[in-house]
Amino acid sequence: MFVISTQQFEALLGAAFLSRPGLRLIDLGAGDGATTRKMAPFFERIYATEISRPMKWILDKSGYTVLDLAEWQSHKYDVIACLNLLDRCESPIQLLTEVKGALVPNGRVLIALSLPYAPYVESSK
Repeated sequence: MFVISTQQFEALLGAAFLSRPGLRLIDLGAGDGATTRKMAPFFERIYATEISRPMKWILDKSGYTVLDLAEWQSHKYDVIACLNLLDRCESPIQLLTEVKGALVPNGRVLIALSLPYAPYVESSK
């Protein structure tokens, strides 16, 4: 599923913001990292979360730091991507609160949501 291109991402966040040194990105629910790769050229450090074991393996092999769901909030990020995830988690409001807490001052959050909203929660168990 197409979410964003590298050019669209750069236009949305702006070259001035993305040219700052040492930027950190986390892609929450990154899947296989296809969209993460489109955002990656602008960041020094790239983190991801995912509940699927095979997808975690792919993300790790792609060179991204894969964090557990319980630990990602202990870091701070310049950009947090939450793409097609809010309708796939048990507590979207709690997730948005955690996103806000993990963002550096003047950081950016990129949210994509499939409409119509139809929640479906997957389990890692």
